[in-house]
Amino acid sequence: MKKIALSVIFTFGAIFSYSQLYKTTWGVRLDDSQFGLSLTQKLAKKITIESFADFDKSELRYGANFRFHSKILGRRLNWYKGVGAIGGLLKPETSFYGASAVVGADYKFMLFPLVVSFDLNPIVYLSPSHPEWWSMQTVFSLKYVLVKEPKKKLFKKNDDVWK
Repeated sequence: MKKIALSVIFTFGAIFSYSQLYKTTWGVRLDDSQFGLSLTQKLAKKITIESFADFDKSELRYGANFRFHSKILGRRLNWYKGVGAIGGLLKPETSFYGASAVVGADYKFMLFPLVVSFDLNPIVYLSPSHPEWWSMQTVFSLKYVLVKEPKKKLFKKNDDVWK
């Protein structure tokens, strides 16, 4: 019975604790019709902001999403949800803006400084200049880790003791 209780405690601890292994990433985004660039920056313990720019032959879309991270399994697989804003340009020289949401998951590889993520992004266009009132974007991203999260030490060294 003790083993079962400990297993349940560790499982829920692994699910609800946080362990994002990067501070800053930079990479490419792909969906069915657009190619883009993405920069993700950690703002707080469980919060990141992702800024992005996507484009194809008729549209340039840029924006930012605040993402709130949670752990799935292990230290490397996280899921996130969030909200943000978008803007962009349509040919011929028409601008638009809107609101977006994001739900996704990312995985940080163990031996390589790479993060792979998959997002679902529903977008509501608030400006009347866009021909659609909403869209659903599915995005696959491959990002390089520019700044790693420092490893946490089990015991902290206190230099003040020796002074």
